[in-house]
Amino acid sequence: MIEQKTFEPAEQVLRSAQQLMDTVVEQNRNWPGSGVFEKDVNTANVLLREMGNTLSEIILAVADGSIEIVDADRNTAIYESINKAYHLMSRLHDDVRTVREALGKGESQSDAIEQAAIHLHRLTTCCEKTRDYLLNVSRQAAENR
Repeated sequence: MIEQKTFEPAEQVLRSAQQLMDTVVEQNRNWPGSGVFEKDVNTANVLLREMGNTLSEIILAVADGSIEIVDADRNTAIYESINKAYHLMSRLHDDVRTVREALGKGESQSDAIEQAAIHLHRLTTCCEKTRDYLLNVSRQAAENR
């Protein structure tokens, strides 16, 4: 059975990512167009790697039978949610790369920062919905045993 603790590493990474985003947005307000520093880009890349690892752990928990999913629609919904999370992470990778390129060229980073904030918000929402759905499915499976 999947439990809340299964999702704690992902939740921690998302909190750290949001703190970084808040810092970057504030820096961009103070220095329009140049709110990101090299250390911020490096931290973002580390957080993206960590998020990928934590999503992999969640997939393993689902795949190893921690929850019995006999309903094909539920199974499809779970994997579609996880796929959406990976897609949003890919978009965040693109945003971070765009910021890094703008930083290297001395160009404005504002648009890429804005896009990253949108994608991070969508990723967080997607992960929360997926967590809630998996916990619900897991509880229902345990009750039906």
